[in-house]
Amino acid sequence: MKDDEFYEMEGETISPSDLTLKESKSIHRLVADEEYPYFHLIECRKDEKDNEYVLFDVEPSIAQKPVIDIRKSERICIKFIRSKDGFPETYALRKNFPEALHINHSPKYTPKNLCLSITPFEEEKYNWTAAKQLQRLHRWLSLTSKNELHLHDQPLENVFFGSPDKVILPSIFYDFEKPIDDFALEFVPIVDQNKNVVIVGLNEEVAKSYSINSDNKIKTITIDIKIPIVHGIIYLQPNNLFDLHNHLQNFDLNLLSILQSRLFLANEKDLNGYKLLLVFRIPKKRTVDGEVEAFEIVSFFSLRDLIDISGGLGIYRDGPRHLRSSINHTVTGNAKIINLAILNPSSILTTKAAALYNNINSSNEIKLSAVGLGTLGSQIIINTVRAGQGCWKLIDKDTFLPHNAARHILPATYMGLPKSVALDSYIKRIFIEKSISTPHEIDILQSDIQTLSEILSDSEYIFDFAASVAVSRRLVLDLKQEKPIISFFLNPKGDDLVLLAESNDKLIGLDCLEMEYYKSLYSINRLRDHLKTEEEGIRYAQNCRDISSRIPQYAVALHSGIGSKKIIDILSKNESSEVSIWQLKDDLSVEKIEVKSSYYLIGNNESWTVKVSEVLLKKLDERRAEKLQNETGGVLIGTLDHERSIVYAVDLIASPTDSDEYPTSYIRGIDGLKVRVDEIQKITNNNLQYIGEWHSHPDGAGLTPSSDDKKLFAWIEGYMKLESYPPIMVIVGEMKSNWYVSQVDSAIEFDIGG
Repeated sequence: MKDDEFYEMEGETISPSDLTLKESKSIHRLVADEEYPYFHLIECRKDEKDNEYVLFDVEPSIAQKPVIDIRKSERICIKFIRSKDGFPETYALRKNFPEALHINHSPKYTPKNLCLSITPFEEEKYNWTAAKQLQRLHRWLSLTSKNELHLHDQPLENVFFGSPDKVILPSIFYDFEKPIDDFALEFVPIVDQNKNVVIVGLNEEVAKSYSINSDNKIKTITIDIKIPIVHGIIYLQPNNLFDLHNHLQNFDLNLLSILQSRLFLANEKDLNGYKLLLVFRIPKKRTVDGEVEAFEIVSFFSLRDLIDISGGLGIYRDGPRHLRSSINHTVTGNAKIINLAILNPSSILTTKAAALYNNINSSNEIKLSAVGLGTLGSQIIINTVRAGQGCWKLIDKDTFLPHNAARHILPATYMGLPKSVALDSYIKRIFIEKSISTPHEIDILQSDIQTLSEILSDSEYIFDFAASVAVSRRLVLDLKQEKPIISFFLNPKGDDLVLLAESNDKLIGLDCLEMEYYKSLYSINRLRDHLKTEEEGIRYAQNCRDISSRIPQYAVALHSGIGSKKIIDILSKNESSEVSIWQLKDDLSVEKIEVKSSYYLIGNNESWTVKVSEVLLKKLDERRAEKLQNETGGVLIGTLDHERSIVYAVDLIASPTDSDEYPTSYIRGIDGLKVRVDEIQKITNNNLQYIGEWHSHPDGAGLTPSSDDKKLFAWIEGYMKLESYPPIMVIVGEMKSNWYVSQVDSAIEFDIGG
């Protein structure tokens, strides 16, 4: 170490007692401690900016024959920057300190700045200690001497040093199998709080769609380096075109000649007013004999106009005539004064990249439709879009109004626009290169079937966020879609999220899943208050329907996260139908309730279609069997769709305790019956109700209505006529049940045994 030459650090030597930064004082205490191994204090310094320096020798663990020239004793300085709260920079002071991996960029003829951690000091300051800093330094030197600092599973090192200045390139630059033509890019210079420039590159077509009319334009010249570079030490940071040219000659690339050729072919009008952005796409491998593991994009920017650069490189323009000189001393001299700034490139976001960032598989090409773009729908859709999932048709008739901004994904700047148009515009500002959404300002309930069918025809899934029974029924019953329909909605208080999802085979339709959902509300104790409304709505305008619900945004946000995750799951696998409810508790925990759904059997007569729960048919069989040899009965629970003449039979109430049950007759009682029916109606908000009567016949007896049965049917008819409902009577026998709907002389048969 006697013969080594060292760089002298800035400032003047000071007494250790004059150190004021706690970081520098703590480092000094350790390196000055004779009992602390491997470190030996040299001196302390302070410069004009009150930055403090601690210089010391360190003894790393070195093999007899180190791979990289790290000495048994190295002179080190840690500089503590006062303006950055004592931020430590570590320098190796030996002038012939070797080039190595994990060294930060520093100017020529200055000490090498060692990179000891990838974590910013601001992030780790809370647990930074002098001992950790010195241990990292000792490890860095020891492993570097063996060329083992860079682990085999770490990403490959960059070809050049990084830069705080950024350029955001179109994603086509990152498709390394496709050549890139030279073309003009609009760019928007943005200066952040640290005065670093971000250049956003948009191709001209995209730029026009965003009404960007910047006077600053750049011409990108992209050069693909064919020979893979073995990752390793970063030797330099080119500051001008000539330095970059010299460096690239190591890879058999004559940069000045390539630029001459490209610029020679360009029209003068394509050069005037343009700046130069050089983009290199470089294949990299870990070892000489290894395969290409990655590509790196390196970009350099010049503030010189391309027309000036063209002239400096020996291209002379005289009207239509272009003359090109050889690469001579004049050209190389001019190249030395064409300054370059390296930019840190990244790609404009694509749906494929978004899926990768979200750590999920991309489903960016699957075609989806969304019906209803309100509070819940907008947030679920955007969550899912940000995850790179789907190409969306956005369907809604409503206008975005001021009160919507309280919970909607859109800001108030979109008010007055149709929700479909506004949300489409919002999505186009997430993925600016490729349109993945189209707006459809239509009313599902008012539009004709042909128009709706044409819009939805190519969708793999239809997501219903409308929170409207009428809309759901139209989708599933009128449009007769072959693709599954998945419905999401919130309960009135917004603390429960409901999912009704058809499977790909659509064995249980959305309307029948709706019935299973209603049934769960009185069957599962935790759901009894699910549809209860405690707060009145808020009037936001003067029409009678201008009322909005009171639902907290935090609840919508939590539920929308769950909803988007379910969509992602469904897109990857949708083999079974689902009815699920997520309940948000006061402590913000969420509990999922899964409802086991029943298949529905379908029959019809001249007037009505009947959809009967398979579970209900099983119950009818079981209740009959329990009371043999007597007859038994009870009432049916369900609902009716009068628009489409559909009866939904969902459940039963068994024989009341005061009923008369005999081998050849049955008289239903009333004990507790009205209370139970009223309770079901209240809990389900009148979505389920009393729809008719059932009774059994003994084995061997037919299912044809007896004279007493016909009297019962006449009574039901008279009772239901007051509500404009059809009379419904079910006779349950051995293996079969006869359903008499609206007429007593014609039955719809359903098997009940097997």
